[in-house]
Amino acid sequence: AEARQSGTENQAIVSQQGDGNSSLTRQGQNDASSANNTAWIRQGTGQQGEDNKAEANQDGDNNVAKVLQTFDNSTSLINQTGDDNKAFTNQNAGPNQTDGHAAEMSQTGDDNQAYSFQEGNGARNNAMAIQLGDENKSYQTQFNTGLAGGVTNDALVAQGDGTIATNLLASIWVAQLQPLDDIVTGSFNGASVGAIAYQDQVGAGNDAEIHQFGGQPNGGDYAEQNQLGDNNDAIMVQNAFGNPNGSNNYGRQDQDGDNNQAGLAQNGSNHKAYQAQDGDLNIAMSTQRGEGNLLNTHQLGNMNVVNTAQRGVDNGILVVQNGGQSYSVQQNLPPGTNGGNNQVNVLQTTPDGFDPGINCSFGDPRTEMGNYNTPTLDIQDVCPGC
Repeated sequence: AEARQSGTENQAIVSQQGDGNSSLTRQGQNDASSANNTAWIRQGTGQQGEDNKAEANQDGDNNVAKVLQTFDNSTSLINQTGDDNKAFTNQNAGPNQTDGHAAEMSQTGDDNQAYSFQEGNGARNNAMAIQLGDENKSYQTQFNTGLAGGVTNDALVAQGDGTIATNLLASIWVAQLQPLDDIVTGSFNGASVGAIAYQDQVGAGNDAEIHQFGGQPNGGDYAEQNQLGDNNDAIMVQNAFGNPNGSNNYGRQDQDGDNNQAGLAQNGSNHKAYQAQDGDLNIAMSTQRGEGNLLNTHQLGNMNVVNTAQRGVDNGILVVQNGGQSYSVQQNLPPGTNGGNNQVNVLQTTPDGFDPGINCSFGDPRTEMGNYNTPTLDIQDVCPGC
């Protein structure tokens, strides 16, 4: 099925049942006056919905694109160019063969929103959101409800640059955050001012990546990763390339389970990094380069490890560990360079001791959830009585 529409306030609805179907919807087609269009694609019902492909391309402002796919091994691609657009993908692999799905959303412009939801017993889901512009928002949710854990779910958000990373950039950025310093500064000075990214994963063996390239003063990007389960990995990088004056980003990682890894890297000034892990055999890694940066890492459980490093001045580190643990903290990197007025606080208690809680708490800001108030996905019968 292929639909093409030019102009404004158009609506396209495609409904396909069965396996191996393809759908392409194009709206605007590079017409500068295109706006307020809606594209809905629905593939699969019951167990009749495998190996389907859906694509929606929209240019202009205030457009909405939605894709709903059920059962196994389907792919979805949404491309939007312009401002104030919304992209919504809902994929449920169900209990059938639960091979999972793949979803990619690409948005160029300001104030865009992308939401992806994936669920299935066998994992194998892949979600990718690429956003270029300011004040963009991305939210990804993946559920792996099977006890076996599947092959893994992968989630990637890149805001401010079209760079697409590989899985955890060679096991958490070239073997544990390069290793423990280097927050690169490169030639790219991308725009990702005021970007927001959320990733939630439930299950085992999942990967989550967020890259925000906000190289501007007062960038104010926010990213949050939440993982519930074992053997999960998460990496978050803010302003790695470009202007070292990029500032005021906030990165947060929460993991509940065993054998998890979290890596967080920030370049610039006045950034905040928060990492919390509850479980055993977890590893938290972080690097910050610049001035006025703060790190808060909190671990509950046995045999956990914290490795962290800071380069610059006026930085602060708090490490709180409850249980069997070890830590490594470095400041004034590289050795011999100018740096100073940095602070480190470490608190370690035994498993039978009190829960130390978290001081220096950054708290907030998770104010937007779900699909950013995108209208509910309600595909009407295209051909009543057929």
